[in-house]
Amino acid sequence: MKPFNLEEAKAGKPIQYRNGRKVTFIAHVPTAWVGSRVVCLGPGGEIILRPESGIYNTLSEQKGNYFIDLVMAPEKKTVWINLYKANVSLYTYDTGYWYNTQEEADRKQSVENPRIGGKAYPVEVEL
Repeated sequence: MKPFNLEEAKAGKPIQYRNGRKVTFIAHVPTAWVGSRVVCLGPGGEIILRPESGIYNTLSEQKGNYFIDLVMAPEKKTVWINLYKANVSLYTYDTGYWYNTQEEADRKQSVENPRIGGKAYPVEVEL
């Protein structure tokens, strides 16, 4: 889980509670009391006030472990995977390589060792 980043939130990157519920960034008020400088809209429509760290209770023993701490939402990306049968010495095993685009995966296919299924497979990953 990526920690809350005020600059990324201000730039429009999605944020959420630590437990995964979506939160909408509204404003950063640098002149406000230190615990209320980040203003957000919670999943139930409530107004959320947090320090610039996004941590709910900075004085607690559990600092940074509350389910209502703000964190950056994971970003999803599709990558393309070429799968191959690899023959090394006496062993045969499956292997794969990932690429950022289908076109790149198609260019990198092996003529000597064709892809399993003859195509690249899309896989969605979280960053």
